[in-house]
Amino acid sequence: MLPCEVLSKRLFPALRGVIARMLIEKHGLSVYETSKLLGLTPAAVSNYLSGKRGDKLLKDIYSNTDIMVKIEELVDKMAKGKAGLEDYLDFICTICIEVRKGKIELRELEEAMLIKKMCENPFSKGAK
Repeated sequence: MLPCEVLSKRLFPALRGVIARMLIEKHGLSVYETSKLLGLTPAAVSNYLSGKRGDKLLKDIYSNTDIMVKIEELVDKMAKGKAGLEDYLDFICTICIEVRKGKIELRELEEAMLIKKMCENPFSKGAK
């Protein structure tokens, strides 16, 4: 599995879940409003809220202060209408790069080692 596949299957759903929960619980947005901001269906947002999706790395995200500060900044801007889907997608890319550089650890050692190996590849975009 490629590092980007690992991240898209493990990290991205967890990030979506944290962001969706904060938009709804902290800022009082509806599931529908949150789904539009994140480019998801209301059913997908409901699955993130119930833990059916995105729960694999929640502990890792909540325990990483740097990531949480960035999430809170993004969520505050989104809730105020000062950030939208494009900003959210940029955020996901930024976090992906930070994970690949080792600023947040993944639970499965095999996946983490694969990501580290990919980051050491000089031909890998964003590796340095």
